[in-house]
Amino acid sequence: MEKEKMRKSVPVDGLTLETNIILAVKNGRISEAITLLANKELKDAGYELTFEQALVVFLLNFYDGLTQRDIAISLDKDSPSITRLIDELEALKMLERKSDPKDRRAKNIYLTQKGKSVVPGIIDVTKIAFKKAFKGISDDEVNIMQSVLKRMIENMRAETGMVSVE
Repeated sequence: MEKEKMRKSVPVDGLTLETNIILAVKNGRISEAITLLANKELKDAGYELTFEQALVVFLLNFYDGLTQRDIAISLDKDSPSITRLIDELEALKMLERKSDPKDRRAKNIYLTQKGKSVVPGIIDVTKIAFKKAFKGISDDEVNIMQSVLKRMIENMRAETGMVSVE
């Protein structure tokens, strides 16, 4: 199919939405592209982490001692995916599981010293990736995009009954 045919606009109650943007969002291509770019930047900087793993480390940097369920909810991932990420990070000696004193069935996840030591670097590297992703886009445009996406998520959560993780 020709690219120009792919760029057809779809009128939706006064809005004009480009079909290629709708499809990119629906198919997760934007998320996938950012993940690929961040993975490349992490690898080029010498880190043995993927972007998904770095997100877990980053989250634990602010909220050390979360349960796997807390991490899954915060990162909007399913339980098996989080278990895999935690297993991988534990094998890399970035984090450790400890029994929750309030619930013996639950495990709290803590960064190790090695995990804590990589946080500043992975923050710098992911900043570089996002700078590249937002190249040519003004701060005002980024702020508007964030505001619009946040409201869209809130609208969809309200319509579907999804629980907010914020």
